[in-house]
Order: sequence, then C-alpha cells, then structure tokens
Amino acid sequence: MSLNWQVALEQLEARLKQHPGIGLELQKAHDGDLFFPDLWAIAALNRSMSVLRGFSQSIKDNYLSAAHLVRLHLDSFLRFSAVFLVADPTEFIRRVMGGEQFNKIQSAEGKQMRDSYLVDKLEAYYPGLRQIYDYGCGYVHLSDTHVFHCLEAAVGGGIQISIGCTDERVTDDMRLNAIETMIFITDRLLDEVRRYTAEKSRFPKAPAS
Repeated sequence: MSLNWQVALEQLEARLKQHPGIGLELQKAHDGDLFFPDLWAIAALNRSMSVLRGFSQSIKDNYLSAAHLVRLHLDSFLRFSAVFLVADPTEFIRRVMGGEQFNKIQSAEGKQMRDSYLVDKLEAYYPGLRQIYDYGCGYVHLSDTHVFHCLEAAVGGGIQISIGCTDERVTDDMRLNAIETMIFITDRLLDEVRRYTAEKSRFPKAPAS
C-alpha cells in the first residue's frame, strides 16, 4: 500500500538525524586523521541537511520551490560519488577547492566529469537515476514544466493563465513522488559516504592541512 505524502515526509525528515552520526564515523575513521576527500564528504553531508530542510518546508505548500531542490540534492550525490571515479581523489579535491571548474577535471578513464557522464556511470548501479536527473532539470531550468504550472482549463473552454501560481493543481501523488525521490537520493548519498569511510584506508593519505 502506498504511503501518503505526510508519512513519507516524516521518513525523509528522520534521515536528517542520520547525517551527524555518519559524519562522526568519518572523522573517527583511521585514527581521526583528516584528508581532503573527507572535506568533500563533510561538505556533501552539510549541503544535504540544508537542502532537506528547505525541501521539507516547501513541499507542503510551495511545490515549485521544493521540486527544484530535487536537482540540487542529486547534484550532491553525483559530485560526491566522483571521488570513486578519479585516479587520485586527494588531487581531485585539491583542484576543486582551488577553484578549478568541476566538469573540466577528468575521470580515471580520461572523461570530463560533466553531469551527463556522472549520471551515465551511476545509472548502471542505480537504475532510474537518468529519469530523476531529467525530472530535476525540468524544474531547475526555466522550461515547459513551469509554463504548464501556470495553465489550466478555463470554464467554458479555453485556457486560463495564472501568475502567482499556487499549489491548487498539485496532487498528493506529485508530492509523494517528489518526497520518495528525495528519500532515494538521500539514501544513496549516505551510502556513498559510508562506503568512502569504509574504504578510506586505500585512498592517498595527504592530510588536509
């Protein structure tokens, strides 16, 4: 039986409580030494919490605002996962922190790490990721999606155009789908940080100092 969106939202909000513990495990791993990829993981966790809080508040009565946060949340997952796709994670994070454009950096197989590349690589492990990416881009960029949110059938035929669109035409299923998508992304991101923590010993040990 499908959850209603309020119950699903409670489940999403419960995941906020997992972030600090996962971050603490990361910081304690391998004698507490802090490395550059650790900073990437901590930044991803921090951003995840911020986005989840904003989404949780917006999804109740401001769907258009909440929906674009799906794409931002996916960005955190995609870009953190890049540490597993580069030859030297430490050098990779050094370059990012130095201001180098992310999509100009190459993966271990010599591919520029554009969003489309990251999605294609991760789609093999997480089927449906491409669909989530396309959905999110439809909201984060001004597009036909936003036009349709302003249109509705008028009484007697024709189309009524609204400025200052409300959530009157947003269905419970739309909210539930957005929340379940955020749960999926959150779980994948937290899994990737846990994976990094477990495999941290094989990463180049260059202290972040």
